[in-house]
Amino acid sequence: MDIIKLIIGKLDYNLTREEEVCFKNWVDESLINTYMFDRLEALKERGKDLSEIMNLDVEFAWKQVKQKLE
Repeated sequence: MDIIKLIIGKLDYNLTREEEVCFKNWVDESLINTYMFDRLEALKERGKDLSEIMNLDVEFAWKQVKQKLE
Protein backbone atom coordinates (compact mmCIF):
# COMPACT_ATOMS: atom_id res chain seq x y z
CA MET A 1 0.00 0.00 0.00
CA ASP A 2 1.07 3.56 -0.62
CA ILE A 3 2.29 4.84 2.75
CA ILE A 4 1.64 8.47 1.83
CA LYS A 5 -2.05 7.71 1.27
CA LEU A 6 -2.14 5.81 4.55
CA ILE A 7 -0.57 8.72 6.43
CA ILE A 8 -3.05 11.19 4.94
CA GLY A 9 -5.91 8.84 5.73
CA LYS A 10 -4.73 8.45 9.31
CA LEU A 11 -4.39 12.20 9.76
CA ASP A 12 -7.91 12.64 8.37
CA TYR A 13 -9.31 9.77 10.50
CA ASN A 14 -10.33 8.03 7.32
CA LEU A 15 -8.79 4.53 7.18
CA THR A 16 -10.46 1.18 6.67
CA ARG A 17 -9.61 -1.61 9.11
CA GLU A 18 -7.19 -3.10 6.58
CA GLU A 19 -5.52 0.26 6.03
CA GLU A 20 -5.32 0.81 9.79
CA VAL A 21 -3.45 -2.51 10.16
CA CYS A 22 -1.05 -1.56 7.34
CA PHE A 23 -0.47 1.85 8.90
CA LYS A 24 0.18 0.36 12.35
CA ASN A 25 2.63 -2.14 10.86
CA TRP A 26 4.48 0.70 9.14
CA VAL A 27 4.63 2.82 12.31
CA ASP A 28 5.84 -0.17 14.32
CA GLU A 29 8.62 -0.92 11.80
CA SER A 30 10.95 1.75 13.13
CA LEU A 31 11.34 4.70 15.43
CA ILE A 32 11.95 6.88 12.38
CA ASN A 33 8.49 6.05 11.05
CA THR A 34 6.93 6.80 14.42
CA TYR A 35 8.83 10.06 14.71
CA MET A 36 7.90 11.14 11.19
CA PHE A 37 4.21 10.50 11.75
CA ASP A 38 4.25 12.23 15.12
CA ARG A 39 5.83 15.31 13.53
CA LEU A 40 3.25 15.36 10.72
CA GLU A 41 0.44 14.96 13.22
CA ALA A 42 1.79 17.85 15.30
CA LEU A 43 2.02 20.05 12.21
CA LYS A 44 -1.56 19.24 11.28
CA GLU A 45 -2.75 20.03 14.80
CA ARG A 46 -1.11 23.46 14.47
CA GLY A 47 -3.12 24.07 11.31
CA LYS A 48 -0.41 23.44 8.73
CA ASP A 49 -1.44 22.37 5.22
CA LEU A 50 0.01 18.92 4.60
CA SER A 51 -1.23 18.47 1.04
CA GLU A 52 2.39 18.81 -0.15
CA ILE A 53 3.23 15.34 1.10
CA MET A 54 0.92 13.84 -1.50
CA ASN A 55 3.59 14.75 -4.07
CA LEU A 56 6.50 13.60 -1.94
CA ASP A 57 9.19 11.49 -3.60
CA VAL A 58 9.40 8.86 -0.87
CA GLU A 59 12.61 7.24 -2.08
CA PHE A 60 14.42 10.58 -2.25
CA ALA A 61 13.10 11.61 1.17
CA TRP A 62 14.25 8.35 2.79
CA LYS A 63 17.71 8.72 1.27
CA GLN A 64 17.95 12.18 2.81
CA VAL A 65 16.84 10.90 6.22
CA LYS A 66 19.32 8.02 6.11
CA GLN A 67 22.17 10.37 5.14
CA LYS A 68 21.42 12.60 8.13
CA LEU A 69 21.42 9.62 10.46
CA GLU A 70 24.81 8.31 9.32
